Amino acid sequence: MLRQDIKEMIDKNFRGNIYIVQDGKVLYKRENGFEDMPNEVSNTEETKFASASASKV
Repeated sequence: MLRQDIKEMIDKNFRGNIYIVQDGKVLYKRENGFEDMPNEVSNTEETKFASASASKV
């Protein structure tokens, strides 16, 4: 699993979804932060994120 210091960093600073998969097995997953901040709707597995220019090659 993840080291404790990495988990703490994720809890404090990360907003989004993390999935760590190896050989088809989910080793770690975490949804953090809000999909809709003004209405305090939390991120879920189904949350869709805009990637904007981040997906350009």
